[in-house]
Amino acid sequence: MSQNAMYEDFERAGKMEVIAKALSRYVQSLAPGGEFILEGKRWVYRHQNFVTFSVQPKKAGVMLTLSGSPGSFRERMETFGFRKEYENDLERERTSYSRYPVRSPGQLLVAAQLIKWAFDNFNA
Repeated sequence: MSQNAMYEDFERAGKMEVIAKALSRYVQSLAPGGEFILEGKRWVYRHQNFVTFSVQPKKAGVMLTLSGSPGSFRERMETFGFRKEYENDLERERTSYSRYPVRSPGQLLVAAQLIKWAFDNFNA
């Protein structure tokens, strides 16, 4: 699969297509040399697996899966001064992963910061 295929898939995210593309480029800037690979319905960033993107066409958005527990992210979010409603969107995905839905352009900064922290968690 190519990056073009991922971008075509992001079109299904409706108004969030541009945000999804921007966030995926940010991921690539944090960990150069990797690539997004479609595994099931998720675009997993490989060689590292600190973030995945899943398009949610019915909800016009993307779901991020991030390396790190919701508790660790919430502590950082509070310290960073993010509004409480953003913290409430974080949910546990698996033992050491969280998920975060991105459904509005106002979530771009929060999503980018969560990706950065997931990258830091993965590389700690």
